[in-house]
Amino acid sequence: MLALWWRGNCLNGVLEVLPTPSGHSVRELYEGGALLGASARAWTSLACAGDGYCAALEDLRIIACDPHCSCKALTLTAT
Repeated sequence: MLALWWRGNCLNGVLEVLPTPSGHSVRELYEGGALLGASARAWTSLACAGDGYCAALEDLRIIACDPHCSCKALTLTAT
């Protein structure tokens, strides 16, 4: 993980794809136009409200991140 930031309730990030067999597979999917995402596992403290909702606190730590592919075509337009 090179960078993480929140956009509303969505956690966004930048991953480095390593030059491993799995990394090459991820790069080939991306270069082929696949829509990629990632699943992450994290550890954090929670602040829970009486309405049943809980929020992650600032001690959030990403433990693992696994890329996945929806395999839908992605169209990019240069600007």
